[in-house]
Amino acid sequence: MSKSIKYEIHPAAELFPLMSESEFAGLKADIKELGQREDIIAWRGKIIDGRNRLRACQELGIECNRRIELSQNQQFGLSHFWFSICSAQAIPQLFASIFCGVSVASICC
Repeated sequence: MSKSIKYEIHPAAELFPLMSESEFAGLKADIKELGQREDIIAWRGKIIDGRNRLRACQELGIECNRRIELSQNQQFGLSHFWFSICSAQAIPQLFASIFCGVSVASICC
C-alpha cells in the first residue's frame, strides 16, 4: 500500500490537458496489471509530467516508486524538448519564463 503523500503539480503541467475518463481508466488498468513503468518527473518538488500516472497509482494504493527530480542541469534539456513539441508561440515563451527565468529572445538571440 502506498503512503498518502501529497504532491504539488507544477503550473507548467497545467498547460497540457488531463486524460479523458476512458483514457484514464485504461491507464489505471495498465498500471494495476503491469505496475508503474514510466517515471513521474518533478522540478523543484512539483510534478511537471506524470500527474495521470500519479493519480492512477494513488487510486490503486500503489506506491509511486518511479519519480525523478530534475536537477538544474537537466531542466534546460527538458525545456528544449517541450519547446520542440509545442506549436503555439505562447507556450514556449511560458516554459522559458517558468523553467529558465528568461525570455525566448534571450535564449535564441
